[in-house]
Amino acid sequence: MTTLHIEKLAWAVGLMDGAKRIIAADPSTATIQQIGLSLYLLIGFSIENALKSVIEENGQLSGKLKHSHNLKDLLVKVTECGLSLTPEIDEFIRDMSPYYPLFLERES
Repeated sequence: MTTLHIEKLAWAVGLMDGAKRIIAADPSTATIQQIGLSLYLLIGFSIENALKSVIEENGQLSGKLKHSHNLKDLLVKVTECGLSLTPEIDEFIRDMSPYYPLFLERES
């Protein structure tokens, strides 16, 4: 097994641990230190995959967008494909967009 594979496996184990902590956390008292970075990664992955699925369904997922982790760019393309989001969800995605790639850098 190469070093890269070991690092990817360790990252996957870390995400699984984070997911377990999220599930076990008491939502009324949990802090980000208890839940960890995994929460943001999992939210980001979910948003990215949801946006890309809409774009792909419309036959528009190609080139840079296919490999993009830029949630704001994906959001713009989804809107062009006709998806209408609530202002709160739109704002949340735009607010998270600058930070999500920073979390992904830890993955590589």
